Amino acid sequence: MTDSNQSPLKLHDLRPAPGSKTARTRVGRGEASKGKTAGRGTKGTKARNTVPFGFEGGQMPLHMRLP
Repeated sequence: MTDSNQSPLKLHDLRPAPGSKTARTRVGRGEASKGKTAGRGTKGTKARNTVPFGFEGGQMPLHMRLP
């Protein structure tokens, strides 16, 4: 392989910058790998389950307020 400082840029010589391609963290797979809460925090609605579409925090939803 030729010295990359003197040769023209070629497609087969391209490499990603060091540290730019990091592996995705798999959460919730055992206690050591962010298990248990898995990045959701400790308590609250979003920690327990997803909120339903159109839910307004206990307020009467818009689709039920309209006649």
